[in-house]
Amino acid sequence: MKLQLGSVYTNKTKKYLLPSLIEYGGVFETKFTNLFKLAIGIGDMCLIDMGIIIEQSIFILIDTKFSRGQFKRIMAWMKSQEYYEFDYPFDDIHSGHLHMLVIKIPKRFKETTLEFQKGHYSNMYEFKDLNSFFNGRKDELDVFNKDPQLLITFIDKINKMFKTNVEYQGWEGEIELPLKTEEEYFNMKLYNN
Repeated sequence: MKLQLGSVYTNKTKKYLLPSLIEYGGVFETKFTNLFKLAIGIGDMCLIDMGIIIEQSIFILIDTKFSRGQFKRIMAWMKSQEYYEFDYPFDDIHSGHLHMLVIKIPKRFKETTLEFQKGHYSNMYEFKDLNSFFNGRKDELDVFNKDPQLLITFIDKINKMFKTNVEYQGWEGEIELPLKTEEEYFNMKLYNN
């Protein structure tokens, strides 16, 4: 992930998996909206390297600089919720302002997470969830529903990227590229080094 202070990093976790947290209700949504989020991911390679395996959770990197008091109140509330996994400072504990919040994926979306990790986007959600979570988000809905118009654009992109001649006819795969770990996991660069 290429993090840049002051802007939100957009990846597949943010686009396709984060909306499942709407399941936790309006109070969660309001509190979550009031946190300044820099990036969303499905893991932190430094934790994995230390033997701490957290699956079926969303990692939310927060910049506390914008409203420290509000951040503390929201975190106190989050810690009392059943879906709170844990949190930790992401940069210097004394002078830093980046903080990681880890929230469990709602139980009914465990399979959704597995399908997401496999790159099976069209299998992630039921129809009712698509309407509820992605209302008005055409780009995401087109991927989930394998929109024929997006298929043409996707196949053209694949042919250009890989210098191939894949045909539109008979294509049964997804119309989005699979996950890249360096875009969905925090500290991938440190882990690779």
